[in-house]
Amino acid sequence: MDEKEERIMTFETLVDENYREKRFPSFYAERLNMSVNHLNRICREKRAVSCGALIRNRIILEAERLLYHTFKTVREIAIELGFDNVPYFITFLRPRKGRALRNLGKPNR
Repeated sequence: MDEKEERIMTFETLVDENYREKRFPSFYAERLNMSVNHLNRICREKRAVSCGALIRNRIILEAERLLYHTFKTVREIAIELGFDNVPYFITFLRPRKGRALRNLGKPNR
């Protein structure tokens, strides 16, 4: 494993630990002692997406998991994931999933 792969894995671990409170790449870049531009270069090279996209994808993954596997309301999930504004949470998810929020994670029947 090369140094860049180790760094990206450390970044992904930090995202898993902090995505609910910290959504900005600058937080992670600072923790990794590198610039945001350098972190973005590594992410694009190793994962083909920006560091911001990796953070957003982690939030979306957790939102889908909570919508599918719990009986929590959209409002409860939004607050749990650090969104104070429920309409913004819905707006955040909708274009990324292409389905109505009430159908996210639900199997099509």
